[in-house]
Amino acid sequence: MKEQYEIRGETFKTLAMVALVFFAWPSRATTILDSNGAGGFELGGTFAANGWTEINGTETNKWFCGSVPAGTTGTACGYISNDVAGAIHNYTNVGSTTHLWRDIIIPAGEDYVTISFSVECNGETNDMLKVFVAPTS
Repeated sequence: MKEQYEIRGETFKTLAMVALVFFAWPSRATTILDSNGAGGFELGGTFAANGWTEINGTETNKWFCGSVPAGTTGTACGYISNDVAGAIHNYTNVGSTTHLWRDIIIPAGEDYVTISFSVECNGETNDMLKVFVAPTS
């Protein structure tokens, strides 16, 4: 059992190679959605102007695009509001399901894909955030 925890020379070389590959990778990264453009809702005051689609039902809480809270990397963001005009960043604790989506194309030959985003929330017990990646079909 003790041998399972020892780092042998061969294992160390493999770990070092993995670390070098990991640290070299970001220089090859392709940005598909830029947070300073459509990915960050910076191309206009609507989701459509940024290539996104919001799905708002008849619920009180709806998605809006704008600067009502300030964006983390720019001036705009997607946010939930219980105000019919989206003038405030707030919600009512009622059963509600809304979402945003956007089709993206990952270029052929991309070996690594990283998805990152910023979220500001003051959620409650039953609140959820889900992120899905699926084929457009």
